[in-house]
Amino acid sequence: MKLKPHNKYICIKPIQQKEEEQENKFFLSSDMVTYQHYVYEVINKSDDCTVKLNIGDKVIVLQNLVEEVKFNGEVLNVCPESGIVATIL
Repeated sequence: MKLKPHNKYICIKPIQQKEEEQENKFFLSSDMVTYQHYVYEVINKSDDCTVKLNIGDKVIVLQNLVEEVKFNGEVLNVCPESGIVATIL
């Protein structure tokens, strides 16, 4: 299924990591809250995004902002552009 995000959302897909890489997840802590980050690949983005991303870029995403979109038996992931923490160069 093709998905064109709107309202500054980005369509992403998780990158399959080797078992030893999964142990090296990103964590950022702030007081009592721990935020978990994962690596995703950019699939598509809305036209109004202000973050400079290209299709295929690998990005670190704040996991609690990732939303699953289920339609016709398929699952896609989207997040707001504010959930993108960094681009992997």
